[in-house]
Amino acid sequence: MKYKIIKKHIGKEGTSVLCRFETEKEIIDSSLVESSGIIFIEKDNSSLSFISLNGKVTKEWLGKSNDARIQNGSQKIARFKSPCSICNNDIFAYIVEEEGEVIRKFGLKGKYLEIFSGKNYQEELKKQLPKSCTFPIIRSTAEKNKIIFTNNLSNRCFAVHNGNIEYVIGDGKKRFSVSSDYTRSSFNSPSGVFSVGGLIYIADTNNHCIRKVDHKNKAISIVSGTPLDTGHFLNSPSKLVVKKNMIFVLDNDSIKVTSVNSNNLSTVYTSDKIDLFEADNHRNIYIMEREDG
Repeated sequence: MKYKIIKKHIGKEGTSVLCRFETEKEIIDSSLVESSGIIFIEKDNSSLSFISLNGKVTKEWLGKSNDARIQNGSQKIARFKSPCSICNNDIFAYIVEEEGEVIRKFGLKGKYLEIFSGKNYQEELKKQLPKSCTFPIIRSTAEKNKIIFTNNLSNRCFAVHNGNIEYVIGDGKKRFSVSSDYTRSSFNSPSGVFSVGGLIYIADTNNHCIRKVDHKNKAISIVSGTPLDTGHFLNSPSKLVVKKNMIFVLDNDSIKVTSVNSNNLSTVYTSDKIDLFEADNHRNIYIMEREDG
């Protein structure tokens, strides 16, 4: 597949093409390392690639495409089985393997890959999932020594701290409900999550809204969208990024932006070929757009 990375500054007219490159299959997840570049994962690929902010593309930046297995170690010898989601903070990148079977962390400075999920992680995860539920991770986010990920089949979000599940957001029922306690609130196929400043923002996709969770106070609220109205501000919000009190969200074929303190949404970019996007602290967005198909 052919891709181009389009760079756009919010508040300014026009765009520029950062780079063009080809992949075997579509890009399924990405994560921006501030002031450095973008890490991304291709579908059914056992390696991660990297795009610097000057446009240089490095394939097999971490892992090897033809060597699918679990192996920890330095950047040169690290191997993945089937990575499906990635997120990062200032120190580590966290990579989730397919079906959530293991979470790995990679030191962005020390360049060393190791296991993040603890020995009780799988057991606790299975307790929270329907028996028939496989575990495709949709999106993940990281803050300090914690990773939070969504699973649209279980209609929940999971917070993993120090390698083990610390808490679960949502009651698992596929619907919309509001409760003063986030553990009793319901989601409908959540497929985006971002954590910043101790607050968790969730794209509640089929409820057409973005919700905010305050874990400390066990509170949940709607930031943007109208889940119970027919005239939706948001149609199917998915990937979202929160930077400098601004929420950027992919909504079908559009990237929209709003303030964390406002329900007013504005569309900043539209294309039916968007796969993913990233945003930085300087109001720049980086759009991964297909050039074929």
